[in-house]
Amino acid sequence: MGLDPALSPIGAAIVAACAEGLASDSRSVSNGLGIAHALVLREIHALRAQGILDITRRDARTMRTFYAFATPSC
Repeated sequence: MGLDPALSPIGAAIVAACAEGLASDSRSVSNGLGIAHALVLREIHALRAQGILDITRRDARTMRTFYAFATPSC
């Protein structure tokens, strides 16, 4: 959050977890933070809209969403 004030606390946690290799899917972040999976999903989609993350895969049954840092487009 210190580097980008536009990030919410949940968004900052997702970015930090991704950067540190601790989590690359929504369910892992949800369990790790002890918050609702829906909140993490909403934040992942917001980070995607900001161009920070790319969604790499989704599980339709569980709604688990896998993500990675967005690749810059030149």
